[in-house]
Amino acid sequence: MNIRTPTFIIALLLIALLAGGRWWARGRTPDLVWTAIDVNYLPTQQGDAHLLQINRTNFFLIDTGHALYAPRLIRFLQQQGVRRLNAVIITHGHNDHYGGLIPILQSPIAVERVYFNPPAAELVTNELFGCSPAELADIRNKLARRGIPMAPMTDQTRWSFANDITLRVLYIYDGLHTPIGRTDINDTSAILMLTHRRMKYLLTGDLNAPLGRYVTSQNATVPLKADILKVPHHGTEGLADNDFFEAVQPAVMVVPSPKELWLSERSRRIRLLADTWPTFVNGLHGDIVIESYGYSYRITTRSHHE
Repeated sequence: MNIRTPTFIIALLLIALLAGGRWWARGRTPDLVWTAIDVNYLPTQQGDAHLLQINRTNFFLIDTGHALYAPRLIRFLQQQGVRRLNAVIITHGHNDHYGGLIPILQSPIAVERVYFNPPAAELVTNELFGCSPAELADIRNKLARRGIPMAPMTDQTRWSFANDITLRVLYIYDGLHTPIGRTDINDTSAILMLTHRRMKYLLTGDLNAPLGRYVTSQNATVPLKADILKVPHHGTEGLADNDFFEAVQPAVMVVPSPKELWLSERSRRIRLLADTWPTFVNGLHGDIVIESYGYSYRITTRSHHE
């Protein structure tokens, strides 16, 4: 009797089952789709905008890019069949993250609620290049006129959905009262963990090195491990240290950056890290679409010209 035969047959069956599982997953509509929208295709302006389609009918938009790209962002949302956003989450108060919000409010797309912790006036005074009191006041006023609530986030903020999908805030600070003292506006970013059964996706706003060191030191208490990492601060200098990336150990990285910025000296360190972890960049790949199946994911890309 050939004792290797049963083992060989079992191996073939396992391969067939795995292949069949992949075919089945890719042949059905996923419960979670995250699209890193390309609002980075001009050389001089980066931005973040991430659409979460949850259980096919819930739409969350995390950041809205710069106002320059609002027409493209709105067109993309409409092409995806988005008539209503259940929530818009603004990770922090820089206009390459909140700039598209007012144009969305003025579009046919309805917005139910906005989550945003605007930075304190004394932080804005030191960073007028990235935001302005007038812009922040305009957001407050236009939301109030439309009766759209603007809710603050804390490290207890959590959204739960069917099919074991959750989105929660791991960290958020006001820049004045933090474990590391006063920070800049980048380090007021909401650090978000999106979970779908066994899969984890970490979205980091513009997390910089100072707060990045702190959250890395807390990794044993608040784990950072994720399958896909949205790289902070567009991959440029000042972003979280390499130890942060080692703590996350992503299988894939997503970088919201125009091509020219990605290839510049400012992004050299993250380009070196991209030799370790496969990386998708908006300015090179266009829209980056992650379809999550709970136990696996699939990534496709789509040029913004398509």
